[in-house]
Amino acid sequence: MDGDILIGYTYSLTGEYPVEELNIILFRDSGLAKGDLVYVKHPKNGSPVVYQVTEVYPRKRVREYEAAMLTEGRLVDDPDWFLHATAYQWGWMDEKGDLRPLRHHIPPQTPVYLAGRNVIERFVRPEGNWKLLLGVDPSSDLDVELDVYHLIRQSCLICGSVGSGKTTTAISLIYRASLLNPPVRFFIVDKDGEYSCLMERLPPQTVVKVPWRSFFQPSEIPWEDYLSEFGWQKTWWNSKILFRALRNLYSTRSPVTKANLRRTLKGVTPESIGFGKKETEFESYMQQVMNSINSSRLIPETETTPIDPVELLRNHRVVIMDLSQGRDTWSQKQVVIAQVLRRIFNEALENKLFGCVIVLER
Repeated sequence: MDGDILIGYTYSLTGEYPVEELNIILFRDSGLAKGDLVYVKHPKNGSPVVYQVTEVYPRKRVREYEAAMLTEGRLVDDPDWFLHATAYQWGWMDEKGDLRPLRHHIPPQTPVYLAGRNVIERFVRPEGNWKLLLGVDPSSDLDVELDVYHLIRQSCLICGSVGSGKTTTAISLIYRASLLNPPVRFFIVDKDGEYSCLMERLPPQTVVKVPWRSFFQPSEIPWEDYLSEFGWQKTWWNSKILFRALRNLYSTRSPVTKANLRRTLKGVTPESIGFGKKETEFESYMQQVMNSINSSRLIPETETTPIDPVELLRNHRVVIMDLSQGRDTWSQKQVVIAQVLRRIFNEALENKLFGCVIVLER
């Protein structure tokens, strides 16, 4: 902290001084820019409380005659303006090296300093060897690293506009983390096939790409999902016929396939669902159910053996679930994604030795 440059003081135009955001009045020659790190001293222990600058702007008192003069091309040589900045809080480091939020208020006119290399290094370079290199901070020329333990326990959100490099950053992070000792395991839900380049960059035995349909488990689909696919409501007769057929199928412990459902459907009677109308109407509902089963994309033609994502993660460091192939709608893919994530989450709850980082696109 010694030798860090004083750039201004806390000063609020509204008279309010929240700890989450810092309002600063700057020296005119401060050279502060958006993205820079600044700090104030902790009001209790003197540790640097770091903030990142979000906005730097000049402010000048408005005079009506200036507008009239400027419209005539006459410039007003008036130095009566001030430079302001706002910054949001990162926090301060305690004795254990953990980032803590500031809870105590900051008084008005508190000195604000531009963070030097020593202060920045404490916040962007975690201690220990289990960490990832993310890049270089151009303002200080310091390596920016990420603690892998925090990546696993607290997650990581990569934000940015279209084409700003979010996926490229994620691929670089996954590549480096999977080669650490010990390695980090990743399950990637790849919507557009952008993560396929990891197949070329990583050793063959560490990464595998699997089509999304290979994870599909028809027996674990909630029955309401069939109604969503067919556009039915739960109280309709065709829904009741389908649910009765599914109950009969589950009672025999037979897999959910189109052939098995068609066979079980023949055993559904009007009495079993409380249908009291004409038999011709019942046959019409039965035909609707049969047609829907034949055209369903959630019900497979034959029995399938789904791949277990947990077993893949035990044998590979990176598992890519490829959603880019197939003409199925996103609603069908969402069903499979939910099944896979539920399987991984349940295994992590039951097995303390199992874990992975799940990568999801927006």
